[in-house]
Amino acid sequence: MGRTLAEILEAAAEGRFPPPDGGTTVVALEHRRDAGVLAFTAHSVVFTDEDPEWVLATLAARHLVPDGQPGWAQQATGNARSIRAFQAAGYRPVGAEALMALPS
Repeated sequence: MGRTLAEILEAAAEGRFPPPDGGTTVVALEHRRDAGVLAFTAHSVVFTDEDPEWVLATLAARHLVPDGQPGWAQQATGNARSIRAFQAAGYRPVGAEALMALPS
């Protein structure tokens, strides 16, 4: 995988994505106004001017759901990669919803 944000994005544009290993890659900012997180399938890329070791240490022990408790996730039905990734992580579909705006 690339060592800069530009290299990671160029690789993704060519169909070479970060490994779906649940990991996080931290890269330096290329422009001071642009900091953030890119989410790929089971891999995140953080681009910031913070120390990479601090970022990774801050993100380590964090869990959305305490052990043994049910967790809920929502994916768009047309996003097959997202649905497969969540199912591979042990989630199982339990329902669906449709949000509709009522006329005012």
